Amino acid sequence: SEDGGLTAEITFSDWLYALDDIWDNQGESGTWTLREAVTAILAAAGSQHEAIYGAGLDQVVIRKCIPQKTSCREALRLSAQAAMATCYVDRDNKLRFVRSAIGTKADELTRDVLYDEAQIKIGELYNVVQLTVRDEYNEGAETVYTAKNVSEGDYERVFDVQNPLVQDGQTVADWLLGWLQRRTNYDVTYRGNPALDLLDTIQIDDIYEVNGLAILTEQNMSFDGGLQMDAVAIK
Repeated sequence: SEDGGLTAEITFSDWLYALDDIWDNQGESGTWTLREAVTAILAAAGSQHEAIYGAGLDQVVIRKCIPQKTSCREALRLSAQAAMATCYVDRDNKLRFVRSAIGTKADELTRDVLYDEAQIKIGELYNVVQLTVRDEYNEGAETVYTAKNVSEGDYERVFDVQNPLVQDGQTVADWLLGWLQRRTNYDVTYRGNPALDLLDTIQIDDIYEVNGLAILTEQNMSFDGGLQMDAVAIK
């Protein structure tokens, strides 16, 4: 610091990041449920953490063909995406799999709690998803699934996804395109609410008085005598 005093900054990450350095090499042809996949991946990582599943997610069937030299964290991400789910570590330190959607409003960020007006960002408009599913344990068998929503007179803007664990390829491709076309993001800084969890539904009051509901996807808290939170939400 400028006055010569000692300052320290401590950054905490959840245990999921430690799985980046552990390989999962148990892939093979065939299928299993999401619960079986997650149990095997956590066992390969030597993790004793509990996994929690949203309604019916534990029985979703995905493929077993995890590519060789895939980190355990990436294997979990591929498994979650193949099951059309979101995966994160909750405040109880449990690994949670859910299907996120706009739900009951957990909080409203009125303009009197915002430090600045909510920034509204519009992402790139993709209208085609090409999902490639490859099984390296079956002579490299590969299938490409395409989901489209191209308006008349428009041209194709393609987003490529590769996930060897997808079982129901067309359904997953359609699901991915649906999320990609949710292009409106809110970027806000406000007086924080520590009770909010990721994937909670919040209402954000904006300068246009749209005041829409959005899913909370990111929060970064800082405390220096007062609490401030930077958050991102998708509409």
